[in-house]
Amino acid sequence: MSKFCALKSAGMGNRLKIYVSYLARYDEVMVEKEEDRYLFPDFKPCNREEDIKENPWTHSGWRLLVDQNEEDYIKKYKTIDQLYNNTPQYFIDKYVPIWESLKINPEIKKYIDDFTKDWDKDDMVAIHIRTNYPPVDDGTRSVWVDFEGFEKEVQKHPSTQKFFLASDHEPIIEYYKKKYSNQIITYPKHDIVRHDAHADNLQQTVDSFIDMYLLSQCYKKQIFTFGTTFSECSWWFGGCRAEVVMPTFWDKVPRDFFDNVYNTKNTMYNLNGEQVAAEGCRTYAPLNVGDNYKIKDWKVIYG
Repeated sequence: MSKFCALKSAGMGNRLKIYVSYLARYDEVMVEKEEDRYLFPDFKPCNREEDIKENPWTHSGWRLLVDQNEEDYIKKYKTIDQLYNNTPQYFIDKYVPIWESLKINPEIKKYIDDFTKDWDKDDMVAIHIRTNYPPVDDGTRSVWVDFEGFEKEVQKHPSTQKFFLASDHEPIIEYYKKKYSNQIITYPKHDIVRHDAHADNLQQTVDSFIDMYLLSQCYKKQIFTFGTTFSECSWWFGGCRAEVVMPTFWDKVPRDFFDNVYNTKNTMYNLNGEQVAAEGCRTYAPLNVGDNYKIKDWKVIYG
């Protein structure tokens, strides 16, 4: 059985995309972050000191990986991140079954099922407004978030339309709940969900995941923030059903960030001084193998 080790890395959305990417390439993914293993009890623990001596591993990444021989399925890019409704069907067929195979903690799944029991999911609209304001982040990405554009999207719908709203900024949630009181549904979190790349907190992890999964249960439309894997995972968990719109001031997105997200073909990128075809997950070989290996399509090949 081939095994892969996923060490603690970045926020929840990034980590989930790593897990799914390597489940497509290995029989088993072992997970270091204990809170994620609580969400998905089928994941086996990864021991940083021992398991990476025997198995390939990564501690970083945020992409759903595309193998070199799969790039022909994409017209312009060599990656599929943030493509949403423009994602080639090949990759939807490849990855959706893996997202569906992630067995959620039964207690959490029951809570979600009870929460959504009266939803008409085919007529639900999701809103995820990631402000990147402190204390969640440093605010640098907030300049391209079209906050008025989110509200304009809401106003396109009749007053009977139900929305599920998630945000990293409590004043936004309070604003929408007050102005659209009969339309807005939110999950009552125990605390503001902060960036869990820097903290191991079970309740925060559970609250964050429930928000993510409730967004995924809105199949009609999803109004998302550009550049966040949290939104992206919601779309994949929902089976890629929903139409996605991203209210964004595209002219305020830095060129290097845009190019980093959308890797065009015939372009190389500098990653820690190394020229690579696409910025993304990094696969490391077992420490005790030495030079007797090569990496092909994100998978370690011995010999």
